[in-house]
Amino acid sequence: MTDEKESNPVGQAKALSDTQQIIVVRYLKEQSKHPIRNVCMFLFTVKAGLRAIEVALLEWGMVYDLDGNIGKKLTIPPRITKGGRSKKNKKRSAPKPRIIPIHRDLLEWLHIHHKAMGVNYTMPNQRIFISQQGYKFDRKKMSGFFWRLYNKLGFYKCSSHSGRRTFITNAARQISRAGGSLLDVQRMAGHRSLGTTQLYIEESEEAKEKVIDLI
Repeated sequence: MTDEKESNPVGQAKALSDTQQIIVVRYLKEQSKHPIRNVCMFLFTVKAGLRAIEVALLEWGMVYDLDGNIGKKLTIPPRITKGGRSKKNKKRSAPKPRIIPIHRDLLEWLHIHHKAMGVNYTMPNQRIFISQQGYKFDRKKMSGFFWRLYNKLGFYKCSSHSGRRTFITNAARQISRAGGSLLDVQRMAGHRSLGTTQLYIEESEEAKEKVIDLI
């Protein structure tokens, strides 16, 4: 796990509201050239909290179960994470793979994408997402995709990191209802420090008002 400093600082990456998420999915389904692929890429950020580099480097084997079928858990190996790929990380203890349960919406679209890709392009070591020309994505291209998307929709201060911040914020607000704690959110986010995870969580004025009534 890693404490990260992305190209877009946390304070500048705005989380997406539920309404904005609906708008994004609708736009990608109706207006984009590759709706299935693009919706999947978006959902990997807001429903799994992945960084742009991680979405770009995802391989089918990372979502397969032991039987070679799409499972219910996503495994993010250190080699595709920002911290795991860092030369400085070699001095630390070897980071463990990050395990993230796959959200039902993401799972549904992932199955559709898998079927659309076909057997020749869904081997375990093959990338989940490729460009229209058949090229592999990298961090720059994936970040650019999200920047253009949010800019087109007029989402102020949103970037490739907005989906990740949305996931962490929502997970933090709901984790106690599931019987967990912020430590579980930290593990899913892949942060070395709980303090880093807390920086991602947006404040909620509505929640503040509700909690006062509960005290």
